[in-house]
Amino acid sequence: MTEYRFTLQKYKRGSKLTCPKCGRKQCFVKYIDTEGQIIFPDYVGRCDHEHSCQYHYKPSDYFKDNPIILEERKPWKPQAKVIQPKSTDYIDSNFMRRSLTNYEKNPLFSFFTGMFGKKEASRLFQLYHVGTSKKWGGSTVFWQIDRQGRVRAGKLCCIIR
Repeated sequence: MTEYRFTLQKYKRGSKLTCPKCGRKQCFVKYIDTEGQIIFPDYVGRCDHEHSCQYHYKPSDYFKDNPIILEERKPWKPQAKVIQPKSTDYIDSNFMRRSLTNYEKNPLFSFFTGMFGKKEASRLFQLYHVGTSKKWGGSTVFWQIDRQGRVRAGKLCCIIR
């Protein structure tokens, strides 16, 4: 994922300004330098009113109009910041195994038993690791397991009888 050096300022209450072109209040967002080296004047930014006002003065336009600014600063290149992926959390597999019981409380199991019989319903629930939760009187738990057999999440499904 690429992060740009010059971006529109993140919205905070009171951060929007009056547009230099249309004069409307609280509709103009300034550009900022994420490295903090360049402070743009108040007219470098974008108006929220894209169709009527159409004011958008980009940092590239600012540098074209003021080439001396770039000469005073050290040379820069847009650099992609490497974002480290977050480590994945896993659920203890014993927690999942304990939920693979009490099927008599599970409304989905009761439905499957009526459709396919108890033996086939039990086989399907074990095959797909479908569990039963104490929440909502025996709601169904669909466990999400990765290819290495690690439990990543469990989705609860409440079936109304």
